[in-house]
Amino acid sequence: MKMVCICIFVAVLLAMPGCGSSNNATGPEPGVLDNSYTGTLHLNFSNVFPEFDESSSVSVEVDKQGNMTFGTGTLNYSGEDDNGEMKIKRTGTLTIAPNGEYINEAGNEHFAVNENTIVNEHMQTWYWDGSAWQLYMDENITVTWNGGLIFDLDDAATTGSVCEVTNSQGSIIWTLTLSPDLVP
Repeated sequence: MKMVCICIFVAVLLAMPGCGSSNNATGPEPGVLDNSYTGTLHLNFSNVFPEFDESSSVSVEVDKQGNMTFGTGTLNYSGEDDNGEMKIKRTGTLTIAPNGEYINEAGNEHFAVNENTIVNEHMQTWYWDGSAWQLYMDENITVTWNGGLIFDLDDAATTGSVCEVTNSQGSIIWTLTLSPDLVP
C-alpha cells in the first residue's frame, strides 16, 4: 500500500506544470503587436539662409514584440548665400544611427525613437566692409541630435507619422513610414 501511494504521488508530481516539462512547450510568447512591420525613417534637412534641402532614409524593422531595428545612413548638405551684407557657407554630413522602442500607454500605441544623429559641419561667415568680403568666422561644429521623437503607430502604418523640429540649424523633418508584413 505504501508503494502504491508513493507511485501515485510521483505520477501526480510529474503531471503538474513545470515538473518534467518545459514551460515553453506551447511556442513563443505572443506578440504585443498584431503585425511585424518594415519601412523607412526618412529625414529631410533644409535651411533658408544659406539655402539647402537634402534628404536621406534608413530602413526600419519592427517585430511582433515591438523591437525596432534600424539601418544607418548619411546625409550630405551644402549651401552658400549672401544678402549683400553677410555671406554664409555651410557644408556638412549627418551620420544617422537611430534606435527606438514600442510604447503602449493606455491604448495609445507609438514609437519612441532616439535619432542618434551626429552632425559634422564646417561653417564660414563673411561681412561686407564696403569694398570686400571680410572673413568673420571659420569653424568646425560637431553636434549630436538626441532629442527623442515620438511617432504614432496608426499614422506610421497609413500615411506616415511626422515629427518636425525647427531650430538655428534649419528645418528637420523626420517621417516614419511602416507597412505590415504579410507573413503571419
